[in-house]
Amino acid sequence: MGFLLPVFNAYDWLGRQIKSKVLFMCGGAVGALVLLSCKEVLYALLVEQIRLGAGGLYLEAPVGMLDGEGNVLLKIADEMEEELGFRPNLEDLVSLSDLANHERGFFPSVGGCDETIRLYYVCYEVDEDTLHKLDGRKTGLAKEGEYIRLTYRPFAELWKLTDSKILIAWALFKELVLEKGKLVTHKPPAL
Repeated sequence: MGFLLPVFNAYDWLGRQIKSKVLFMCGGAVGALVLLSCKEVLYALLVEQIRLGAGGLYLEAPVGMLDGEGNVLLKIADEMEEELGFRPNLEDLVSLSDLANHERGFFPSVGGCDETIRLYYVCYEVDEDTLHKLDGRKTGLAKEGEYIRLTYRPFAELWKLTDSKILIAWALFKELVLEKGKLVTHKPPAL
């Protein structure tokens, strides 16, 4: 769909005009909490790129807009390949949105935007060498203006970040996976 910025004359259920008149329409997106388990410590693999709204470099979860094709798993795999440099096995991806019964995903800024984000997680067992090889790796589609650098942070410290995708994925994963003892790790694809 792309992006739309329509102006509305909107009314509530009693016929009163509401203050909000502008809605940034961008539709659905997907995000991934990519975890790396190294020596029994969990780390999150993050992307760092310039985000105008944040005023510069920003640490966030890999994310991408849905394109209307309908296959959310393929979209998150495509985004991970573009932004992280490797493609996950589709059967390794777990929907945090489904675990939380968030059918449409979550709304990051419902006051002026219709965007919904469906969140997934995957966890790979890696050694220290692989962890360090990923740190600082340059990825993204330069021809589309994506200049991404990979980095990682301990899972236990993700609450300190300001990315809504990370914060929500962290809370859902902690509550619905970790605390219920349901963590499954996988062998990584070629990293």
